[in-house]
Amino acid sequence: LRAGFAADAALTRDESGKGHEVLLHVYDLGPVTGKLNEFVLKGANLGAFHCGVEVLGDEWSFQGYHDAWDNDALSGLVRSDPTMHPEYIYRESISLGRTLLSDEAIDLVLDNMAEDWPANT
Repeated sequence: LRAGFAADAALTRDESGKGHEVLLHVYDLGPVTGKLNEFVLKGANLGAFHCGVEVLGDEWSFQGYHDAWDNDALSGLVRSDPTMHPEYIYRESISLGRTLLSDEAIDLVLDNMAEDWPANT
C-alpha cells in the first residue's frame, strides 16, 4: 500500500476478521520445461516456472510483451482465471495464508501494481 492509503488502517481491514485466502499458483513454462523441472532441476532445488497470485477469485501475474518496449502505458499485470493461465501448464498451488485487507484495499494494491509494473520492464 502506498503511504497515503496506509495511514488509515481501519479502512484497509477486512470487516469480517476472517480475511481473504491468498494462493500462489505455479506453472511449468511448457512440456519440455516441465520434464526438466521434474527430473533434472528438482534434484538441485532449481526450476523454471511462471507464478500467479490468486486473491478475491482472480489470478494476477506479470507478463512482459515483446512489442511493448516503447509503451510505458501498457501494464504487465494480467488477470486470468485461477489455475487456468492460457500460456502455461498448471503444476500446483501453495497457500500464502490470508490477508486482512479489505476488498477495496486489495483493489487499490492491484491498481498500484498495474501502474508500477509496465509490460516493457
